[in-house]
Parts: sequence; C-alpha cells; structure tokens
Amino acid sequence: MKLRGTWLLVASLCFLSCGVFGLRRLELPATPLLTAGTGWGLVKSSYVRIKRTASPSAQDLAALRDGSLVKVLGREYTKGEGELWYHVTSLVDGKGQKAESAVDGWVPESELSLYGSRSQAERAQRLRSGN
Repeated sequence: MKLRGTWLLVASLCFLSCGVFGLRRLELPATPLLTAGTGWGLVKSSYVRIKRTASPSAQDLAALRDGSLVKVLGREYTKGEGELWYHVTSLVDGKGQKAESAVDGWVPESELSLYGSRSQAERAQRLRSGN
C-alpha cells in the first residue's frame, strides 16, 4: 500500500511538471527576412553605393539615394568585417518592377531600413518624402 502511494505521488508529480500548468508562451518579434527569405528595404542614408560583393572594398556598381526602394533577395554575414550585408535589386519608381537599368548588388545593413512587405516599405517611403 505504501509503495502504491509512492508510485501514485511520483506519477502525479511527473504529470503536473510536464503539463500545461507550467507552460508559458514566448512571443518573438516577426523578422520576415529571417523567416521568408526576402523582403523590402528603404535606403536611409543620403547616398549608398551598391557593391558587386558583400565587402566594403568591392567594386561599386551603382548608387542609391535616400528613400530609394529596394527588394531584398538575400543576406550574408562577412566574418572578416563582422557586418551583415543584404543582396538587393533596385526598382523603378516604386512600381515594384525590375527595370532594364536595375542593379543587383550588396548593401550593408546599416544603410537600410527593412520591411516585411512591399506595402509597408512604400508607406514608409511616402512618409519619408512627405507625400
């Protein structure tokens, strides 16, 4: 009888310790670039150079101005410089279409404001330009 009570106590403790009583829900902020792989960005510096590779010493391909909308295609962390770089493509007049003159290249994280959707980025672009 005593052994049976001990087993019942142990089983109850195991059940209660693994049950929903101690379960807490952890809410993490959405990071679309980490989960979906692509996203949108706005240039936040007055003048940003798009590089051929993810390195400050890489060849310049083009330049973007403050508030330019870009589509983020991927990202890469450079161990040597310790920076996060985003692979972007420039767009034409906020239409979301890749132009013949569009440039694919790399921009450092510090030069972009990132958004999960095109509509969010366009809204931020309008607010930034005052329209």
